[in-house]
Amino acid sequence: MSELLPPDLPRLRVIETYLRLLLQLVREAITTAERREQEKAHGAVHRPSTPD
Repeated sequence: MSELLPPDLPRLRVIETYLRLLLQLVREAITTAERREQEKAHGAVHRPSTPD
């Protein structure tokens, strides 16, 4: 696995920073998707009855 990574510290730090930013974006996307699913489930449960 270490063969995939550069040997020098500066480039390793750049990769680390990039991965932290990417992880933050992924977590935000997960939060958004979870919120959307919760709203969808809430809407299905609390849907107004159909008029007669």
